[in-house]
Amino acid sequence: MFYKAHLCYNTHVSQSTMPIIWKLEDYLNERGKTRYELASAMEGEKQSNLTTLYRLNTARRLDYSTLERLIKGLAVLTGEHPTVCDLLEFVDG
Repeated sequence: MFYKAHLCYNTHVSQSTMPIIWKLEDYLNERGKTRYELASAMEGEKQSNLTTLYRLNTARRLDYSTLERLIKGLAVLTGEHPTVCDLLEFVDG
């Protein structure tokens, strides 16, 4: 059996249709940081990183390499050691 997983940018989307909640915006807000600051802290070209962060709003999948860059960028930006669980939450419908 195949399960369909979708990513959403915040919790304003119905959880019954989006079993995986994307918590990046909450993570940044709790620490007083912006997506622009995160894009600057991520490896690679800042404009490309910023585009990636804004496209996460409508993402249907997330590459491991993108997730790795996000986590490393968050570590640089916050001085913490974020995990996948800090960014994604599974909501069993």
